[in-house]
Amino acid sequence: MKQLIFFKKTLLFAVLFPLHAIAIDFKVGDLYYNILSDNTVEVTQRSQLSGDIVVPETVTHGDRTYIVTAIGDGAFIYCSDLTSVKLPPTIKSIGYRAFFECTNLASIQLPMNIETIEEGAFEECTSLREIELPEKLTYLGDNAFMACYNLMSVIFHSGLTTLGEDVFWKCGLTSVVLPEGLTTIGNGAFIFCENLSSVTFPNSLSSIGQQSFDGCNSLTSIILPKNVKFIGDFAFGGTNITSLYCKAVTPPSCEREILNISQYDKCTLYVPENSEKKYSEIFPWSEFGRIESLSVTGIGHIDVSENSKEIKIKDGRIYVNGIHEGEFVEIYDITGRLVCKSQGTNFEVPASGLYIIKIGQSIVKLNVVL
Repeated sequence: MKQLIFFKKTLLFAVLFPLHAIAIDFKVGDLYYNILSDNTVEVTQRSQLSGDIVVPETVTHGDRTYIVTAIGDGAFIYCSDLTSVKLPPTIKSIGYRAFFECTNLASIQLPMNIETIEEGAFEECTSLREIELPEKLTYLGDNAFMACYNLMSVIFHSGLTTLGEDVFWKCGLTSVVLPEGLTTIGNGAFIFCENLSSVTFPNSLSSIGQQSFDGCNSLTSIILPKNVKFIGDFAFGGTNITSLYCKAVTPPSCEREILNISQYDKCTLYVPENSEKKYSEIFPWSEFGRIESLSVTGIGHIDVSENSKEIKIKDGRIYVNGIHEGEFVEIYDITGRLVCKSQGTNFEVPASGLYIIKIGQSIVKLNVVL
């Protein structure tokens, strides 16, 4: 079904967005421009470009100099031989499918002043491996990085409030730390990210769309923050979650199922103290095989081995430096319960208390205060 939707979206784009319909006012060098105002222009689409492209901060046409403030809709669409793009700090927006199917685009540094990245902006940029989103970005449009199969790392900043639908569909992400300030994760945002083994949610998050993490079969544990109010249908379907920690005292509202029906018996739900009864009486929370309290009690003897990694605690999170490729970090609470297992470097824990961090043969005990 998802493949069919993807095809339909691409076909619809071809019908509704013919290249000859794009406005062009003048050309300077290899780039074409559309005038937006008396002193601003956007880069617009006209011909195939290849290699390394530098978009200037200003451009002069006739007796007037314009500031380049946007990458317009389809500006570099189908430029499959484009390898890198350097954008000026004056850019404020990237338009609809601006870099669609730039399959050899391996490097682009997004200026920190960009406020919006529109639908499908980098869809099918299959050579992208990492991206840092702008500090001023508030909205990341639907399908923005859809089918970027080799995209392994995304750095988010705190200005972002909304992730659109299917934004990271089938990307190669392994670990995600979502920024404080994010309130909404759109439907299918991380669907089919099969390598994604760790997700850190911000306390600001209130809504998780349907199938947001469906098919992320490397996920084994999730910690939901206390302010989550809504979870869409099958948000975590198709995962391998065995531990779901929900910090909300009042059970979040759900459309129908959170997991696939076959997953509930294999998954333990951990909720705040004295909230177990609330969860056990409301569908689909009542479907979980076990519902237990988040409280951590009892301390056993732990032998701490010599550790070659740098481990820090900051703002209630655990940071691990010096992780080698392919090396996993396992975090257990003091009852021996696995909280998370990931190749990431930044981890959230569900409650204050003692935790055991295992990296290869090294074991460290830490006290975390939230």
